[in-house]
Amino acid sequence: MDMSEEWTSYRPADLLMFSLRVYERLFVLHNQALWPGQLLALALGAAMLLALLRPTALRLRLTFLALALAWVFVAWTFLWQRYAPIQLGIPYVVPFFVLQALLLGLYAIKSTPELAGNSLSRFIGTGL
Repeated sequence: MDMSEEWTSYRPADLLMFSLRVYERLFVLHNQALWPGQLLALALGAAMLLALLRPTALRLRLTFLALALAWVFVAWTFLWQRYAPIQLGIPYVVPFFVLQALLLGLYAIKSTPELAGNSLSRFIGTGL
């Protein structure tokens, strides 16, 4: 077999850094470590959804701050502590999560959130 045939014999699965079983176990261990925090996350998500359905400036600011904190929490607890040891690219991704959290926090603190009535864009945004 010459060199060109050898390179073409590789498949995407041959280039994975870890198996599917390791990846699934990553999520299982993470969820077990956070239990019963998922219930709190669901409650906070429902509260944010209610805040978006009946918005005030304070409710919108609190929602953006909660999203910023959630973004940092995910970046630290999952990406940095659990995923980075098995995926070499994660240390380059985490700063973007932190940047997103900072932007959400700045938006919550510095801006005056729009309190548009029952506009279509607000409806679509709340749905998303």
